[in-house]
Amino acid sequence: MTLLHGDEPLQLGECLDALREAARAQGVNERISFDASTGFDWSDLGASADNFSLFAERRLFEVRLSGRPGADGANAAERMAQGADDLLVIVCPRLDGQAMRTAWFKKLDAVAMCVGIHAVQANALPRWLSERFARTGIRASREACELLAERTEGNLLAAAQEVDKLVLLSEGAGVVDVDTITSAAADSARFNAFDLVDAAVDGDAPRVVRVLGALRAEGMELPPLLGSVTWMIRNLLSVSQEVGRGKPLDAVLNQGPYRQLGRRSAGVRRVVSHLGIDGVANLLAAAHQVDRSIKGQSVDEPWSALERMCLDLAGANALAEPIRASRPGTV
Repeated sequence: MTLLHGDEPLQLGECLDALREAARAQGVNERISFDASTGFDWSDLGASADNFSLFAERRLFEVRLSGRPGADGANAAERMAQGADDLLVIVCPRLDGQAMRTAWFKKLDAVAMCVGIHAVQANALPRWLSERFARTGIRASREACELLAERTEGNLLAAAQEVDKLVLLSEGAGVVDVDTITSAAADSARFNAFDLVDAAVDGDAPRVVRVLGALRAEGMELPPLLGSVTWMIRNLLSVSQEVGRGKPLDAVLNQGPYRQLGRRSAGVRRVVSHLGIDGVANLLAAAHQVDRSIKGQSVDEPWSALERMCLDLAGANALAEPIRASRPGTV
């Protein structure tokens, strides 16, 4: 019994392919699939499992869910584990920590191998690419993997497709270098608003410019983009104020409202240390100015104003005097 949960289609698909191959090696030659939405009737699985197969002694049952297995799914897996030699694979979206503390997950975990499929983070993508090249017998230079990672970040399927294409283009040469990537690999990177937030909080100014440029080229709307950055600035201001009252930063980040900032703790520490309360307050005032420019209430070009603000957050620009917004908009 296996539970695969995650939101990365490529890796989920490859894990499922590996399970199918392993099942075939064990003599399982019949596969029964259920593509199930939320509210799936698990009794259908039980009825199929109870039916005798004329073609195979062992079968592989696959259940793809758009939601969580829940108690009914855990009970169904438990019943199958106690029955015949049939195999069950459940595939569902990523389960968070709260879900993995539930009674149904613990029951499922007791009878199944539960595997979380996590997205490949930007800093791990070059290594992932290098290992993928190596599995084909091709060696890719570190610089080539870094360039390809930059061009395909956030789009793992495109990254895998570029590897496959470059392997074919290498024509047995055995080496992929920067020139190969430059001439053959398309720029397929995909970003979202929180990639911009992460780059700014981490102090990575070149990445801020690149992400913002890509989002603009993709036609990203400015209001939700500004909203995501402003959400972070408001949290940073609250954290700065707590620290200013004498609370240790680690203790603040362990408080309920700020636990969501945990994975960005290094960046939060950098901002709080370098900018302090006044600097972060200036950023919030700048966000109001960007909002005014989006609404046509300022002469500033909105994308340029947002870029300046994000670069200030990244520490690339010296913060000016507090910006006075005469008519701050709703941010």
